Formats: sequence, C-alpha cells, structure tokens
Amino acid sequence: MQNFQRAILLGLWVAAAVGRAPDFATESQQEPLQPANGPTMLLPHTVNIDLPSGFSGDDLAPDTHWAVVGTIPQGTVYEQTDCFKERAITSSSGTVYRKEVPCTYQIRAGEQVDAYLVVKDDTLIGLYLPSKSAYVVAQPEIIRFKPLQ
Repeated sequence: MQNFQRAILLGLWVAAAVGRAPDFATESQQEPLQPANGPTMLLPHTVNIDLPSGFSGDDLAPDTHWAVVGTIPQGTVYEQTDCFKERAITSSSGTVYRKEVPCTYQIRAGEQVDAYLVVKDDTLIGLYLPSKSAYVVAQPEIIRFKPLQ
C-alpha cells in the first residue's frame, strides 16, 4: 500500500509541476523601464518568438508598426502602435458604448499579459512585460526593422 501512495503522490507532483504557470519572479528579471523616444519602425516580415517553457505567444505579424517606448539594460523596448480593437465601455449611467483602444502584443503565462519587444543590434532578445516591470528572455531572432516613411 505504501508504494501505491508514493506513486499517487509522485503523479500529483509531476502533474502540478508540468501544468504550472511560470513564476514571473523567478523566470524573469525585474527591470524598470527608462522612457525614451525614437522613430516608428516597420516590421516587414514574420518573426517567430521562442519563449521559455510555460510562456506562449503568437508570431509577430509582418507589416506591423513598432515604436520605441524606452530602454532597459538588455536593449531597446518597442511597443506595437498600429493595432486597435473595439472594447465595450459601460458609463456610470449604465450606457454601453464601443470605443477603439490600442491593443498590444500579448503572451500567456497562466494569465495573459501585454508584452513589448526588446531588441539589441537588430536581434529580438526578449520581451518586456510592463504590468510586471519584468524582462523575459527569448531565443534570439534576427529582426529587420525598416524606418516607417
């Protein structure tokens, strides 16, 4: 009976470890964003983002616009600027109206969070999570921004 109990406990532990969401405190580095300005850039090609285990996100779409919003020690931080979505807003009087709001690239890690690109020397090296003030390392990927004209 004792071996059976051990097997069940081991199975529960493995299931919990495999299905766990990443811990932002241990799988990212806290980095305050230093505000900066720069030109808006065009990403002319698709970019696959390879994130650490437990994080997931979509590929970056081609022909998207990205603007410098700041820097962290790892590199320059870019936010997507050409994406808008409609959101239902309820006023204090109960009136529901639709408003276009900016949308950003997002990743999933137990919860869905906004993510900005971190680029150094034309290479995507990670993502900056503004709501967590955190940097998540990504597998380096060449990114060829072009100045938006």
